Amino acid sequence: MKTIHDFQFTPIQKKILSTAYCNPRISRRELAEKAGISEKSVIRYAGDFLNQHIFINQEACSNAVGRHAELLQINPEWFTVLSADVGAYSVKIGIVDLSGRILFRKIWVKGEGWTPHTLTAEMLCEKMQQVLEESGLKPIGLGLSISGLIDRDRQSIRYCPNLAQLRDIHVQKAFGETLGLPVCLDTSARCLALAEARYGRHKDASNLLYISAGHSISAGVILDGKIFRGTAGSAGELGHIKVSDDRVRCTCGSTGCLELYATVPMIAKSIRCRLSNFIGYSPLPALSSDWSNLQVSQIQEGFRLKDKIVLECMTDAGHLLGRATSSFVSSYNPSLVVFGGCLGELYPYVIEEAIREIERVTLSSTLQDIEITKSALDSCDAAILGAALQVQDKFFGL
Repeated sequence: MKTIHDFQFTPIQKKILSTAYCNPRISRRELAEKAGISEKSVIRYAGDFLNQHIFINQEACSNAVGRHAELLQINPEWFTVLSADVGAYSVKIGIVDLSGRILFRKIWVKGEGWTPHTLTAEMLCEKMQQVLEESGLKPIGLGLSISGLIDRDRQSIRYCPNLAQLRDIHVQKAFGETLGLPVCLDTSARCLALAEARYGRHKDASNLLYISAGHSISAGVILDGKIFRGTAGSAGELGHIKVSDDRVRCTCGSTGCLELYATVPMIAKSIRCRLSNFIGYSPLPALSSDWSNLQVSQIQEGFRLKDKIVLECMTDAGHLLGRATSSFVSSYNPSLVVFGGCLGELYPYVIEEAIREIERVTLSSTLQDIEITKSALDSCDAAILGAALQVQDKFFGL
């Protein structure tokens, strides 16, 4: 059976494919107009693509005189992507097709043969090979998203504060050469922003601020329909904005960073610290005899029972997250602000409090016509989808 790798496309064919990618369900006439190619050429090449199953026909639509025009769409199964999202608490690897379907997925959480201090590029490559072998698919490339600092021009992972072994890694050498695939690299937050703009409730948002909050915090910024990365590719480091004068040191080397106070593990740490010095009544001791090992479910139950310590810690975290996000809102003035990540899934009150704080401290003129909401996408799926999108966009020349 042929794969897309068996075809060599001419410049005209590439233009037709690129136009069809940007305009799913398109007629031959519209395709010719948007691609700037004669309709005769489009009819010829579209026919070839249909015969080769690179194009598929969609449901016909009626025009004013009752005739039917066939709509063309790229066959999504021909253009699959190996997609990996790597964080300090989970490694998610999947195969994604052009329609956004995740055809195959595997997730490894911390402790399943790796920790943030032992995860190496070699181990990651083995996991990717395992997914390729088990899926039996041949993708067009590898999309990699990482929680850390990257050099996208040089295709290298510069530094991951929470992943000690993933430093100064050239991704094409480390993964691409072994897997035989071209590699696209970006930060997790930017990939999540891409997924939100393409598959979220507000599709095709041209000015979007995506806040990824979970075990770390970062932002993905889309301006005028394009990802904003900054001069050195470091734009969006929301989690390392200084929000406190405390001398507690962050994994980045600085002190007082937002990530020290408003992430899932740090909220639990704050609750443990306050509980150890608390004299009054709290239902938490009845939920756990080991305060040093509070589980998410126990904190959630404490919140349900209106425990004062849990409520105070979540409120404080929400306020700090909201104030830091407000500075980004004021700087970029997006039309849409979306909160995503497991923090909102585990502790939705923190995000609700962050949104209230943004609305309280941001200039009313800046907030005009801005929508602030929570993502409807599953954070696991969104990470895999976003990492795949960068490969698809590059393949079709965007």
